[in-house]
Amino acid sequence: MKTSSIATTFLAMASAALAAPSSIKRDLQPFELSGLTASLYDQALPEYRIINFSLKDLNNNAEANCSAAPSSGMSGEHKFECHNPKYQVNFPSLFHIEDMKINVSITDSKAFGLGEINGDKWKCEGTGAEYPSKICKWDGVYELPVTLA
Repeated sequence: MKTSSIATTFLAMASAALAAPSSIKRDLQPFELSGLTASLYDQALPEYRIINFSLKDLNNNAEANCSAAPSSGMSGEHKFECHNPKYQVNFPSLFHIEDMKINVSITDSKAFGLGEINGDKWKCEGTGAEYPSKICKWDGVYELPVTLA
């Protein structure tokens, strides 16, 4: 009798634990930005650039190509849609291509990626032409940390 009572109690406790809401959050994978390039048009005022990259979202098993043409004076709130309109990109801080902040958001989610792309992985070369005057490429894949708002 005691064995069935203990088993029943254990089963009831296990059922209650499974039914309780879980506070465990799943870890979000970073967005992977590859083929990150920037064409600089610094002879034009205000200075602007064309930024291109491929986005891989491991959390949603989705991909998007993104292209944006922000200028130096443009507000960081201006968002550019990627070719997959579920994803948008903006640049909260972009004064120098070698040190920029980037924000990638998902339009139907609270998830977003925010990071600073800076350092010696930028490889920039002059083109010898007037437009664009310089092309910069990021060496490798940039992992943009993803969080929930």
